[in-house]
Amino acid sequence: MNVSLLKSTKIKYLHNISRLSNRLMSTQHKHTNRLNGCTSPYLLQHAHNPVDWYPWGQEAIEKAKNESKPIFLSVGYSTCHWCHVMEREIENEQIASIMNKHFVNIKVDREERPDVDRVYMSFVQATTGHGGWPMSVFLTPDLKPFFGGTYFPPREAMFSRGPSFPALLNRISTLWGSSREDIVAQSSEIMEALKQDEQDEGEKSEIFKDASKYVQKAIDNELGMYDSKLGGFGAAPKFPRPVVLNLLFQKHHSNPKALEACLFTLRCMANGGMHDHLGGGFHRYSVDKYWHVPHFEKMTYDQGQLLVSYLDAYQITKDDQYSKVAQFIMSYMIRDMTLNKKAFYSAEDADSLATTDSEHKTEGAFYVWVYDELKALIKDEKTFLLFCDVYDVKEDGNVQGSSDPHGELTGQNVLIMRSSDEVGKAAKKLNISVDDAEKMLQSARDILFNHRLKRPRPHLDDKIITAWNGLMISGFARAALVLGNDEYSTQAEFAAEFIKSNLYDKNSGELYRSYREGSNQSQPIHGYLNDYCFFIRGLLDLYESTGKLSWLKWAIQLQNKQDELFQDRRGGYYEVTGRDETILLKMKESYDGAEPSGNSVAAGNLVRLASYSNEQDANKYLKSANGVFKAIGPMVEKAPHAVPQLLCALDALANPGSHVVIVYDDNTNKNELKSMISAVQDKFDPTRTLFYLNKSDSDVTKFVNSNMEYLSQAKVVDAKPTAYICRDFACQAPITDTHQLKSSL
Repeated sequence: MNVSLLKSTKIKYLHNISRLSNRLMSTQHKHTNRLNGCTSPYLLQHAHNPVDWYPWGQEAIEKAKNESKPIFLSVGYSTCHWCHVMEREIENEQIASIMNKHFVNIKVDREERPDVDRVYMSFVQATTGHGGWPMSVFLTPDLKPFFGGTYFPPREAMFSRGPSFPALLNRISTLWGSSREDIVAQSSEIMEALKQDEQDEGEKSEIFKDASKYVQKAIDNELGMYDSKLGGFGAAPKFPRPVVLNLLFQKHHSNPKALEACLFTLRCMANGGMHDHLGGGFHRYSVDKYWHVPHFEKMTYDQGQLLVSYLDAYQITKDDQYSKVAQFIMSYMIRDMTLNKKAFYSAEDADSLATTDSEHKTEGAFYVWVYDELKALIKDEKTFLLFCDVYDVKEDGNVQGSSDPHGELTGQNVLIMRSSDEVGKAAKKLNISVDDAEKMLQSARDILFNHRLKRPRPHLDDKIITAWNGLMISGFARAALVLGNDEYSTQAEFAAEFIKSNLYDKNSGELYRSYREGSNQSQPIHGYLNDYCFFIRGLLDLYESTGKLSWLKWAIQLQNKQDELFQDRRGGYYEVTGRDETILLKMKESYDGAEPSGNSVAAGNLVRLASYSNEQDANKYLKSANGVFKAIGPMVEKAPHAVPQLLCALDALANPGSHVVIVYDDNTNKNELKSMISAVQDKFDPTRTLFYLNKSDSDVTKFVNSNMEYLSQAKVVDAKPTAYICRDFACQAPITDTHQLKSSL
């Protein structure tokens, strides 16, 4: 980690000025619609275009019913490239006039309202065979979809995507006037089919007894797609999918190829252009198979998950190349992506202005480099030659052909290290030591980082999303344990405290979805399943990192609330509570994609919580976990590779790890206690749980007596921190020697 980037007052000043200037908006607007009072940055981006947009809600729905107009629903998010394209096109007064005359137009931020997005994306995928954003759906006034797609261009010939948007609007308006009854009847049939598809789950599966079979099938599938030459799984475009790495890492002891696939993929990603070599963090995905040219947006949910992946790699190998990447992710998130160094923002856009004088944003403008510009900035010739050699810088740019379909990167360089030994090879060419080469490269990176701050920054989506903060809390908490740095757990606690203060209703015990500083929070959006289970997992990791019982107790309270709000008595969890009557379907997510599904994470949480419970409560948690496995069982049987995170939980239940209890008191030597905790963390074991029993803390002893009474007789031996390894409510003999503890684990 480049500590100077975090400490330099000058850099922070330049960064803040750049961010501020990028967010300033003119107060003179020709148009202002009903999105102007919303909290979502995405909705606010459309608040001053000529379409009479409404946010999702009763006002728009009642207008559609009263005027007997169809609804045009547009769903996207603030860092979506094609959403920006469509916004610019709808600024066309002619298109906007058609929309305003014939439709009630509703705009939705999919990150703020995933419940709305999920219902209509299911429709679009079912009727077109694909999905994406922006999503465009036409609805009856009672919210039933009858036609949909993704991006519709303003002119028919563009990209050969079918009808132009104006032609489509006019055609649907005509059909609504002439065939309204048929459209309404068809939409009702479609919704009934979608409801039936969601409810008809088939026979509940008993997959537990065959857990190892399904785990192996998923691993075999992923390794069958593994690119042993370039890393990753499958062909271009290459997406990071940390849930796959989680499963492969969890089973790496029995499959060496799984470990190598993970490690090599992580090295290739870190060397590639998808990794921001100057500022840290990862872009969304690589458009090519080389991890070279990315789609340049940065998402917090990627950073949180990849942080854990690199920490896992370091914990297994003790190779510093992985820990450095992890630290670089965290330095980026602390520096650029936190609200007052507390909670974490959502995303940074792919597009930005190349200069303050530019008229239009282009993708990657903030991150790419022209050869002559680099030469002017890196004035030492040897350093410049070294930098160009290591990062594949070319005079005419290093982006070619299909990696740049719109020509936005012509003549530009996306920094990439083609292999892990590029520094050594380049140093040998210049007849210098590797250490000297590393110092020269760091000097060059600092120069470029400082210069880059003067460029217009990409748009920042400064929403605070509870679920994504849960992912980041997990990553920072794990980093504190694995890297032995309490500053990281402090940052995780800042974020958790922020959620408690701003996104938690202490009276109802419920979480809210999102927060944005300075916005009207009078009608907060209630949390979804992912907000609960991702945040619960973050709290469990935070407890293991800090030993503070309050985090564990809150996790238990939220799990009870999650069960109350989302649990299906037949098994598994719905994504929504069902209290919002505008959401026509209650759905269960099973696919572990860019983010793990709520059901997968919930199952893992339940297995972990059983370790912190008495036998009665443990059985309750495990029964709920089995309910998830049964509900998602048909997916496991059909396509186990689609649910790797669920298989991690299933494997942890079938092959439970040890439950380590460390007993100490206020007289315990703090260094000896840290040494004991380090001994537990020395070995990678994602199925292990850790409990801190401070005999001097009355709250802890009370918790033990109520929830873990089998530990009531555990004691400090010989005035030393004492470890007990427990399974099934029984513990082995106490251990006071760290070497013995390591071997026992």
